[in-house]
Amino acid sequence: MRQPGKTNLVQGRIIVGFKNEVPRNKAEEIISGFGLTILNVRERFNQFLVKVPNTSEDEWVQKFKALQEVSFAEREHLLHTC
Repeated sequence: MRQPGKTNLVQGRIIVGFKNEVPRNKAEEIISGFGLTILNVRERFNQFLVKVPNTSEDEWVQKFKALQEVSFAEREHLLHTC
């Protein structure tokens, strides 16, 4: 049962935030260079929702965190409000 205020991790998705000085096309090149798919882009914040293989989310988070162009990488969470 879902509880308000609790979060669940989403399988097969991570969020990657690139530094402001990294242009969108460069960020897209980096992501596609790994063979990954971009599901959504929040251009204003230079953030990308990326599809990764299920069960490898944490590995991909660490790979992206190691890149100098990346400001953050994390697993996608769902927040339940009711």
